[in-house]
Amino acid sequence: MDVSHENEPASSRTGSPQLANMVERVARAMFAHDQLSDEAKLDEWDAHWRGSRSLYLELAQVAIAAMREPTEAMLLAVGESVQRFDPETIVDYSVTASFWAKMIDTALAEDSGRAILQAEGR
Repeated sequence: MDVSHENEPASSRTGSPQLANMVERVARAMFAHDQLSDEAKLDEWDAHWRGSRSLYLELAQVAIAAMREPTEAMLLAVGESVQRFDPETIVDYSVTASFWAKMIDTALAEDSGRAILQAEGR
């Protein structure tokens, strides 16, 4: 039986690794902005800043959690996209908001403290 995977995320289909989990992505971006202003130097994330990493990971968790509730503009943008794809679709914004919240919850659960413990060497 041939099962289509065209609707799966690209990394699932190709097997290419994603850059860490979402919490670490955000933490690395904050670190790059504050410390380096040059993402090319992110190798320093692993080599240095051991003490700062846990702070950035914690800040990233807080920032992502603050995004749990989508704004009205975000919900309207999804509705417009869905209706461009299928004008007959009636968009239930409460369902859209619950999908968004589930994605944020999943991003936070992916980390589940593991990245902070690794950063602190525990």
